[in-house]
Amino acid sequence: NDGITATQAKLTYRAYASTPSQPENYEANIIVDTSGNLMVIDGDRIRKVDLAPSTPDISLSSTSLSFGDVQTGQSSTKTLTISNTGNADLSVSGISSTDGQFSVSSSSFTISAGGSRDVTVTFTPSSTGSKSGTLTVSSNDADEGNLSLSLSGNSVSSAPLVPDIDFS
Repeated sequence: NDGITATQAKLTYRAYASTPSQPENYEANIIVDTSGNLMVIDGDRIRKVDLAPSTPDISLSSTSLSFGDVQTGQSSTKTLTISNTGNADLSVSGISSTDGQFSVSSSSFTISAGGSRDVTVTFTPSSTGSKSGTLTVSSNDADEGNLSLSLSGNSVSSAPLVPDIDFS
């Protein structure tokens, strides 16, 4: 005994071969270990039966995006990767920003289990100065339905145009 305590039961089931008139009885052992895993032992085969519900699990590649200095009226982009580490489809129902100077390329889509999707976040400042906001991603993840990340950027005035004068 390696310290694992388990509950064991025997299951008898009937399986039909190619002719339903001659069913065969089979026996298998069922074990539930201390971690709650259900194992079926049939002859020399051991199979784990997954009883966990299918759920999506959202993950973001970053908790903040900083755009640095951007000239007023110009744009700068960053990529945010949204991943689904769960075992069911993740439905992203919306991505919103508290400041309209930060925008996203798409705001609703579905990510398959184990998949990911890149979203482009764009900072287009309309006036000079330090800018900040919050991006909120809403989804069907049961325990993280709304995830937020901070956004920041600094809008600088355009460099004045200096004429190129040749005095030759």
